[in-house]
Amino acid sequence: MKLIWSTEDFKPAGFPIEGFPILLEASGAINPVVHAFLVGELLQSARRPSRATWANYAFALTRFFTFLEESSRSWNERLIPGAPSVVADFRSYLLSAPLKRSSVNANLDVIARFFQHSYERGEIVHLPFAMRESRSRDVGTHSKRSTRAPAPRPDVKLRASKHIPKILSASEVIAFLRGFKNETLRLMARLQVETGIRVEELTTFPCSYVVDPDSIAGRPSFIVVRLSPADMATKGAVERTIHVPRSLMSSLWLYVLTQRPSRALGSSAALFVTQRGQPYKTRSVWKLYRENDGLVGRDVNPHLLRHTYATHTLVALTKHINAGNALLYVRDRLGHASIRTTEIYLHYVDDMTISVAARYQSEISQLISDLK
Repeated sequence: MKLIWSTEDFKPAGFPIEGFPILLEASGAINPVVHAFLVGELLQSARRPSRATWANYAFALTRFFTFLEESSRSWNERLIPGAPSVVADFRSYLLSAPLKRSSVNANLDVIARFFQHSYERGEIVHLPFAMRESRSRDVGTHSKRSTRAPAPRPDVKLRASKHIPKILSASEVIAFLRGFKNETLRLMARLQVETGIRVEELTTFPCSYVVDPDSIAGRPSFIVVRLSPADMATKGAVERTIHVPRSLMSSLWLYVLTQRPSRALGSSAALFVTQRGQPYKTRSVWKLYRENDGLVGRDVNPHLLRHTYATHTLVALTKHINAGNALLYVRDRLGHASIRTTEIYLHYVDDMTISVAARYQSEISQLISDLK
């Protein structure tokens, strides 16, 4: 199986789509079953997966069919009672690579969806795995607990220990920001660590979203900004709001007035652009952060800044409201589809003292003012 990426000549329903994954047989023909699955999951789904998800699906399927070729197996082979299924053997194949357990599970998620899709289309008679019921953990809020019926899930993934994301302390955040000699990069990092936006959202954040905070009635401490998929990249093309601290919006407004005009030579609508007027690439942001993490003493990346925002915000909020409502707030700011994803940050509510959490925003604000 060979993986290629479409050009603009690929026009499903008459619309050109570049960069779509296509898997080819040894003969050079498109694999119809895999192609139908990819089109259904990535183009027709209401979830509107990102290009990064396209790549994840493509690589998982390529690994699976490579495994089949190497082992002379067929994806739709007959199940043999008492013998491991083709998916179970693929799991062993991934573990021998070796891949991290989280990566193995990510691959298995895609393959399980592929089999479920084929089963629903009548292309196979039995699923090569069992379906188990599971129920998400309830989180206390002022509302009633969820009474949703448990949704069955494929019983193919490894049992993984709960991952607790690493975060930066307030002093480490400042050390990281101090390291930037370039004001554009410093503001990019600030926007991430003070709002929790994703790196794809950072690189496409529109200049038009920046306003003069002094022009807003009531002089609020936070400026509500609505992220629209019509203007920028958002995960799943879902609209949401973020809350930008007034001090940060003031810095962004000053940047737009004094520094960006000398950079915006092209037609880019993005707020942050290079000296040539081009928007930053996500991989460039990772590289630039990594080159600047010397003062922190450990690797800093866009995910770490997002985790840092989420954790400190959640811990600070739990001083004033219950954990359930604090989780809902952080979930909405981060754009998580499920509150279960946000729950990983609850670990810090008990581990961090309230005094540290309460000082976080004031410490950040004071130290940032010292940067100027």
